[in-house]
Amino acid sequence: MEPVDCGNGEIDDGEQCDGEALNGQTCADHGFAGGDLGCTAACQFDTSGCTVPSEDCGNGEIDDGELCDGEEFDGKTCATQGFDGGDLGCTSTCQFDTSACFVCGDGEVGGNERCDGDDLNNQTCTSQGFDGGQLRCTIDCQFDTSACVVCGDGRVGAGEECDSANLNGHDCVSQGFDGGRLACTADCEFDTSNCSTCGDGVIGIGEQCDGVELNGQTCVSQGFVDGKLGCTDTCQFDTTACSEIPPECGNGRVDGFEQCDGEDLNGETCETLDLIDGNLRCTDDCRYDTSRCAFDCTAVSLGMFDGTPITLTNQDSCSSGTTLYDAKGTGRTCTGWETAGSEIVYSVSIPPGEGIFVVMDAIDSFNEALWVTMSCRDTIGLHCIVGSDVQVREPEEVSVRNTSNKALTYHIVADARDGCGKFNLSISRLGDCGDGVREGPEQCDGRDFGVHTCESIGFAPGTLRCNSDCEFDFSRCGCKAIDLGVFDGTTIALQDQGGCPGSKLYDVGGDGGSCLDALFRTPGAEVLYKLTLPAGDTVKIVSTSHGFDETLWVTTSCLDIGGSQCVVGAAKWNQRPEEAILSNNTGNAATYYIVVDAKQPSGCGKFDLNISRHP
Repeated sequence: MEPVDCGNGEIDDGEQCDGEALNGQTCADHGFAGGDLGCTAACQFDTSGCTVPSEDCGNGEIDDGELCDGEEFDGKTCATQGFDGGDLGCTSTCQFDTSACFVCGDGEVGGNERCDGDDLNNQTCTSQGFDGGQLRCTIDCQFDTSACVVCGDGRVGAGEECDSANLNGHDCVSQGFDGGRLACTADCEFDTSNCSTCGDGVIGIGEQCDGVELNGQTCVSQGFVDGKLGCTDTCQFDTTACSEIPPECGNGRVDGFEQCDGEDLNGETCETLDLIDGNLRCTDDCRYDTSRCAFDCTAVSLGMFDGTPITLTNQDSCSSGTTLYDAKGTGRTCTGWETAGSEIVYSVSIPPGEGIFVVMDAIDSFNEALWVTMSCRDTIGLHCIVGSDVQVREPEEVSVRNTSNKALTYHIVADARDGCGKFNLSISRLGDCGDGVREGPEQCDGRDFGVHTCESIGFAPGTLRCNSDCEFDFSRCGCKAIDLGVFDGTTIALQDQGGCPGSKLYDVGGDGGSCLDALFRTPGAEVLYKLTLPAGDTVKIVSTSHGFDETLWVTTSCLDIGGSQCVVGAAKWNQRPEEAILSNNTGNAATYYIVVDAKQPSGCGKFDLNISRHP
């Protein structure tokens, strides 16, 4: 019986087909060689139009009922069958197989298409040998690499900020800095390490000065006779206080390094000098006379120093300090900075001919400073005699000696550049170098080295000696450098070097600062390498830290712990890697010592070191 819905064009239950709807079936699916599969009025398959496989199928010749045979296609291709291309095949029943034919533009990669529309077959610019960019597909389904880029070709492409010297119109200012020299990295990204921000206290490219940092310049170095050089808010020298006329105390005009002159008090009063009130005057030598200003001294009295060490622990300038003292006058020559934070003042009397060594060691993290004045009234350091603000997390140390013939009282100001915090303060006798007893700031005295040896300091075993200034003489200590041998042109690649806590012997705090991009110190942990470089050779040294802020510098002596013999170095704030170019122009093979160092006192960690021939 004929199904109820037969003839509606849809295959229902009990139907094999319905009209033109053949459920995807062909004659081949029913064992025939080819032909046209039909559908009966009862919605069952009609194979009368199908052809029986030729007995000659497979003989390589096209016979009756065959469309192809083996490799013989009678000139037919995918294109003659309505496709854009591909490989026409032949079935085992000698009928066309179009499964490998394709239509470009259907969004699916087929045949010899490399891509189709948005289907890039999982390929990218990178997989095609470029550095980046956007891979596209042409209308004939081939890759379009016109938007792919090669970093280093000098052209800024998609995904690149810059390329070689091509900065695409950008500079340090466009990157949010005030000036400097913008560069491009090997990865075609902006390198802002030589950009500068006026006001950060570090002299950058294009800046003559920054805040109180004058780069060692004075009015005299700028061509004036005298005066006080300043710095503008655009980080250029301010010479308005410089003078072309030699200063003369008594002419009624403040000039040179005078604080005042006669009635000219340079705009200051007792109140502006942080004293309570009163009548500020000027001395005959053009210095402020604060004797008629009111002030209540609250110094902690330590009495007469008798040589017994004084140790004050957990001193807290936050809870017990004041904010009256700020070494913003001549006191700045004592500390290098203003000291606007909280302070505790201590008074101590020193017998004639004796001296003290004072150490302020911060417990909390704050910018401590230490200075000594002769007067408790001296809230701005007018009479400061010595001070220390080393700008890194190390104890502040000062020495004071009473060279007069009577006992004198000194005021120790345990201060802060800003903020406040807890600290320990120690006062010990300032020894006489040469008396054979190590005291105060002396590292040694004669044969008195305390507990120190070459090994405890960080050198290899040897004989530690003491020089006439009571400082360590390392000349007979052994060198603890890792020997890399003679460079033969083969790249040296060292992975996962260093670690914590590490040795903290080397610190470029002296002349070696000229090796670095700025006057950095390197009080953190370091690793030392020894490399012998043949005459005329040049190498590129690259250190890449695994997270800490490192520096890289090279010296000619293993004993050069302060960097006075540093020949080349590199330091950028919080950027990696550090790179230095070392050339041996001595005419003979020379030995160099490579120091991979840390800027911060607590800095240490792992790093990679690579040394290769250059260029």
